[in-house]
Amino acid sequence: LYCPVRGCTNPAASNHNPQAEYNDGSCTFDDFAQGGGCFEVRCGRAGHCAEDEYCASPNERHEVTCCSDTDLGGWASCTVDGATRYAERDAGALECISDATQAEAEAACAAVGARLCTLEELEASCGHDTGCGHDWDLIWSSSPGHR
Repeated sequence: LYCPVRGCTNPAASNHNPQAEYNDGSCTFDDFAQGGGCFEVRCGRAGHCAEDEYCASPNERHEVTCCSDTDLGGWASCTVDGATRYAERDAGALECISDATQAEAEAACAAVGARLCTLEELEASCGHDTGCGHDWDLIWSSSPGHR
């Protein structure tokens, strides 16, 4: 019987576990934030936000869209670099998430077997029109950036 190693899979996190194969939502970003690290936030629907997109400190609070490489049960599909991806904000066990830190956002997605969307997925508007009114809000990405 094979059991994947659980832990924090985000290399930008203070407690990154390079052996982890499954993100259990335990990532923390204290050292990363103190070092000036940030994660890209993007509009929930490209071109629809009044706010400027930027690289946010992981302790800021933003909205959440979760993504997956497989359909987790009625999730909206989108295409990124020729590959089909799936995204959602409010379906099944996933409920609307507003005002979450980066770690809280990662944990919420991991809890439903998904992950935060990448910068590329958000820029392709993956997850738009999937509920919560977040098409006009800045959404966390899993992509570290530079200030």
